[in-house]
Amino acid sequence: MTKIAVLGRDSISTRLLIYRISEAGYNVIWHEERRDDRVELMRRRMQKFGVTFVLSQLIFQILQRVIFKFSESRVKEIVGDFRRFERFSPDNVDTNINEANLSYLLDKKVDLIILSGTRILSPKTLSLIEPIRIINIHAGITPKYRGVHGGYWSLANHDRENFGATIHFVDTGVDTGGVISHVRLVPTKKDNFSTYPLLQQASAIDELLDLISEILHGESEIRHTVHVDETSASKVWTHPTIFQYLSGYLKYGVK
Repeated sequence: MTKIAVLGRDSISTRLLIYRISEAGYNVIWHEERRDDRVELMRRRMQKFGVTFVLSQLIFQILQRVIFKFSESRVKEIVGDFRRFERFSPDNVDTNINEANLSYLLDKKVDLIILSGTRILSPKTLSLIEPIRIINIHAGITPKYRGVHGGYWSLANHDRENFGATIHFVDTGVDTGGVISHVRLVPTKKDNFSTYPLLQQASAIDELLDLISEILHGESEIRHTVHVDETSASKVWTHPTIFQYLSGYLKYGVK
């Protein structure tokens, strides 16, 4: 049986991925990254972006929790009954995926690794598991929308044709690996900041399940599109601030 390792944090997106590939008949190993560096991460962000910018991001994250609370019915429409995911538990847990001993994946003869919300893999980590193909589902169309919340930023930039997800190979950059497939879709009026990533993830998983055989046998190739190519503007996007979110809402009605 084909073995697929998921390196990912514990989230709805990760559990949806594990559930779907398990249901498709693959043997799944889940190595969870349970980060404990929130304070250090915030300190680095303040050094890079400034205190005011980061505090306004934090204010929006509080609002985001409220948005999610009012979006639970739509979330269930996208991912289904959460109880289906409860049977999954991580096989291994580390606070930093780059400090984990992942050589056991070679011993277990894992065929494919899929990332789901971990930090960027270091060159050392990549070289350790290099014989195994590593891919990522990115919630945005690359190379234009790298970083986080690519779907939201495409809407906030009035660039609806580039709302979607990217399945790509993993390298040491931020969402810079070779593109396997771009998955474009149209959010509904019921969708918002909390549901965009899940909508993107669910659609990308549908595409991924059709492509796994090609990826495993080295038959996948970069799929160019008329909307985005290597010469397009490329940027690493961050979490929006409360002011950026309100601006997008007032200008274009982006929730």
